Amino acid sequence: MAADPGATTALPDDVKKNVKSIVLELRHLFEADLGLGLKRLGIDAETGKVTPADDPTLSYLTAEEHEARGALDAVLAKEAAMTKDVPEAVRALLREAAYTHLNRLIGLKCLELRGHLVIDGERTEVVTQRSDYGDLSKYLWTLRSRDARLLGDPESLWREGLLRACTAASAELGVLFDPADPYAQVWPSHKALVQAVRTLDELPESAFHADELLGWVYQYFQSEEKDRVFAEVKTKKKKIAWADIVPVTQLYTERYMVDYLLQNSIGARWMERGGRVGLDSMIWFLGDELLIMQLSVPSVM
Repeated sequence: MAADPGATTALPDDVKKNVKSIVLELRHLFEADLGLGLKRLGIDAETGKVTPADDPTLSYLTAEEHEARGALDAVLAKEAAMTKDVPEAVRALLREAAYTHLNRLIGLKCLELRGHLVIDGERTEVVTQRSDYGDLSKYLWTLRSRDARLLGDPESLWREGLLRACTAASAELGVLFDPADPYAQVWPSHKALVQAVRTLDELPESAFHADELLGWVYQYFQSEEKDRVFAEVKTKKKKIAWADIVPVTQLYTERYMVDYLLQNSIGARWMERGGRVGLDSMIWFLGDELLIMQLSVPSVM
């Protein structure tokens, strides 16, 4: 995949503030909405109770829903084996399902606004709505015009369009957009999905060109857990529980931190050995001081 010529490395502080607000808003939206979908399948996120799939009270499930439930049961078994706690496993399932759908919407919008989303050989957009297409995205408008079954059925239109976009993106990017991902087997309602798409439109398109956007999405998605854990450690002297280790320790590493680590480890060793770099200048972080070295030597490939 070619580099995005319009990409930026950093988000301005005011945009990061908006990203955090939107990510938390959409997390709550998706968790509430997907919780209803899980409950229909016999998985109650509020109580942590899991009704066996063959229970007579779930006789209304369709064949497709039984298949989704089977995938979710495998996830729950894996989560429960780690947490030793079924209700906690259910909460983890709901959290990861919400993150998966949010991350995919943002990831697809990043791809399409950079011109990298190609479906059926055509460069297109699936999340970004345009007035030129009747407030639909280009691909959804095209899909509806080609398939009469989708006329008057916006829920099926959105699901079909997003599935095709994820399939196309997954062919090159793999797991992030994998349509078979078990955490993506319960879909948000049409109302929640459209609300999420419109909320993402509150961010400037430039934000989706920033290299670090998805990193901040990951960190902000977990920020409430992180704040809660640190508050409990400080005020109640509680130890950090196993389930809280991830949100507390897995933080986004900003570009300047990566530069510092690389340039003072591999970069330093490379220069010590007489290596050359293909840049006119390189920033070196030495202790607390910032030194810009002007390198006039030609690059060696």
